[in-house]
Amino acid sequence: DHESLLRRILDQLPVELNWLSDQYAWAAMQGYLLKGARALIWGRADDGKRHFEKAIKLGARFDEYFLNTLTHKLLDYEAEFGAEAGEDVFQALIPFLEKLGGKSSVRELKSSLSINQAFKNYHAGDRANVPAQILDAIINNPRYLVNRGTLSVLFHSITGNGNKQDQQATKSR
Repeated sequence: DHESLLRRILDQLPVELNWLSDQYAWAAMQGYLLKGARALIWGRADDGKRHFEKAIKLGARFDEYFLNTLTHKLLDYEAEFGAEAGEDVFQALIPFLEKLGGKSSVRELKSSLSINQAFKNYHAGDRANVPAQILDAIINNPRYLVNRGTLSVLFHSITGNGNKQDQQATKSR
């Protein structure tokens, strides 16, 4: 019961840290969101549903913190169990993400996953899939069209220009 544990911790803090109590509701909601995501990732759909419903009841929203945390959890899961398993978890998350932030939250997560995978592949030297991953990220989040890092990686992946600089940087290490 993370809510009562969190409350006990906050109640023991000195008066100078009372401002942390203002973050209690957000932290409690995040706890339920993370528990829900973790349960769905590990195939415990009933637990996941229960945790997400509790988070939604408390007013949870799809925010940047949850997006980043969920992105990394899904990428780690995909690295361990494969792309198909990662896609299955993504599909299981969709109904809950839509309740938290509408269809835009699903697009945000899809975009975040795509751009992170593109950068990972680019830095690993596996550039063949990078343009498609970046395109998918842009389709789901057009902000990446004005991101210089994204455009640079896309350009270097298409032209192969980044290979020499990357090899030289690797040799100089």
